[in-house]
This record gives sequence, structure tokens and C-alpha cells, in this order.
Amino acid sequence: PAINVTWVCEGVRQTNVSTTSGILPKEDGTYQITEEIKVGLEEKRSYA
Repeated sequence: PAINVTWVCEGVRQTNVSTTSGILPKEDGTYQITEEIKVGLEEKRSYA
């Protein structure tokens, strides 16, 4: 399966800024993925 996660900061696509758990199967036949990005406490930009 293919799962794409994209981080956007103030309208600009961010690349190579996150870490991932990889695609993991679940018992119910679906899949999950965890994406993480580190943002400093002083950073005031908007991420989506």
C-alpha cells in the first residue's frame, strides 16, 4: 500500500523534515503510519 504524508509550513511544502514509523499493519486489516516533526518552542510558524 502507498501512504503519503506531507508537512506544509505557511503554505510551503516541507521535505525531509520528518521521521516515520513506516507503514504498519493493524489486526483489523488496515494500516497505520506515524509521522513526526520536531518544532522548537520558540517557533511561531503554522504547520499542517
